[in-house]
Amino acid sequence: MLEGRFGLYHAFVDTRIDLEPQLADLGERWETPRIAFKAFPACHFIHGSLGATASLGEVDLDEVEDILVTVPEAGVSLVLEPAESKVAPRTDYEGKFSLQYSTAAMLVHGSVGLTTYTPEALADERVLGLAGKVRYETKEYASYPAAFPGGVRIALRDGRTLEADLPYQLGAPENPMSAEQVRAKFRENAALAGGSFEALEEAVLELDHRDDLHAVLSTLGRERVAA
Repeated sequence: MLEGRFGLYHAFVDTRIDLEPQLADLGERWETPRIAFKAFPACHFIHGSLGATASLGEVDLDEVEDILVTVPEAGVSLVLEPAESKVAPRTDYEGKFSLQYSTAAMLVHGSVGLTTYTPEALADERVLGLAGKVRYETKEYASYPAAFPGGVRIALRDGRTLEADLPYQLGAPENPMSAEQVRAKFRENAALAGGSFEALEEAVLELDHRDDLHAVLSTLGRERVAA
């Protein structure tokens, strides 16, 4: 059905698929630990550059003279152009596809999460003013398209330059989020639903030591009712 002469691969790829390399380490290589987490609730083309901005730490916003972000060329039409609308997104969806806005929000607030794209946040004059300073260049990354790379360079008024570049976005198997970062994202998102989710968090983290999912599903049901 898949690799046969009339199979899916041959019909759509017009080539025979060699399964031997894929099966050589069957039972030894596991793909689940290589699952990529999305560190930010935005288009993946934003992640490399935004993660690079986050890695710079706190930046004196009054000293920022110019912000240059870099992405693969394929991402420009999605997250950078048309620039006149990207610097002032009108909806949460538009905000999640704006590298200008997301970069400015990271610099102003030090983090980017779901609340970054609320109507109130989208109207933040500090963020919008900084978004107007964001320019971009394209760059060829050897890691793309397997990853979503990107970088940033910030010029300060005193002549200093702050820059960082991520060939692999935060959350990729090659640049994984720490366990605490994953927990923090879960807690931030779960808190938006109200209630307490500590019991669910612990139940999920203990899945490897449970015989079945019944207890976890029961905990999830209780938490939903409480919320």
